[in-house]
Amino acid sequence: MSISIIHIIHNLVGVVGYWNQADEVWINSFIYPETVFSHWIGGNTYNIEGFLYFMIFPILAVLPCSAGFYDEIKDGYFKQVFTRCCRSDFLISKYLVTFLMGGIVIVVPLILNLMICMTMLQSLVPQEIAGKLVNASVLWYGIYETHPYMYLLIFFVLEFVFGGMMACLSLMLTWFSDKKIVALLFPFLLNIFIYSVCMMTGHPDAVKYSPVYFLLPAIGCPSWMLLIGYLIVLGGVSGYIFFQTGKKTDLY
Repeated sequence: MSISIIHIIHNLVGVVGYWNQADEVWINSFIYPETVFSHWIGGNTYNIEGFLYFMIFPILAVLPCSAGFYDEIKDGYFKQVFTRCCRSDFLISKYLVTFLMGGIVIVVPLILNLMICMTMLQSLVPQEIAGKLVNASVLWYGIYETHPYMYLLIFFVLEFVFGGMMACLSLMLTWFSDKKIVALLFPFLLNIFIYSVCMMTGHPDAVKYSPVYFLLPAIGCPSWMLLIGYLIVLGGVSGYIFFQTGKKTDLY
């Protein structure tokens, strides 16, 4: 939430008044006015707060529930729970709660930022003349050009899912790590690693395959296969390992 508010103060407060006063001049000069879609935290690639947010979002996602799971294992809480309820039911509830909380803490600050921007700038439909980055090479570009808020809603869902998967990835690693910090930091380090590898390839479009960029609405997601691959590896595989390990782990 702090990053979201700092973005508003740093990028909008103090300059919005100038933009609004200059609207008439811009219209007469055939210059497209500034819009909410290009200036909220996910609307461009040059605001440092947006880059920081999508870089550290795995850390934000794991904080609510993943750390507590480690403590529950180490302090013997599970021994008390498993004598009173079905182990599978407890693991499912823990996984769902962690997934939901991981998604919520990622999406809510973004929605807040967008709503504040909506009170300060006009919601004009994005145009090529305004220098938008979303084009025919990414998914849902047609929706962005006609119903931009629907486009943003799609990305809020994606960010919710990825936040939940990162939180559950940390949850899964708790079974295998003796150090809490390792389980908590691994999703963040994985995000950094993918971003670094994409940058080092030297290909100009490779960075779009990193979550730091393809979860950014201003850039867009390049393909369905990319999303499916991440969902299978981060969601499917980690979830399977979490449940299988939880069922077989001897805690007594």
